[in-house]
Amino acid sequence: MIVTGPLSMNLHSSISHELSNGEVNGIGMRIVDVGQKGELKHKWTLLDNEEEIFEHAIACCERQLMSEEKLVDALIK
Repeated sequence: MIVTGPLSMNLHSSISHELSNGEVNGIGMRIVDVGQKGELKHKWTLLDNEEEIFEHAIACCERQLMSEEKLVDALIK
């Protein structure tokens, strides 16, 4: 078994449903079970308190983006 993480899946786009392959959007870990014949089974598992962590991460990203937009506006003027 291979465990990766923690990973972030902040997919905010008009095609996020296609990119997520049906997996829940959030912060979690991917667990890969390796079979005897090299078969791989993937499972996406959300972290505990994931919703709080996710909302905080999105808010930080939005603040950063607004800050960068203000900087660009100031440089253009």
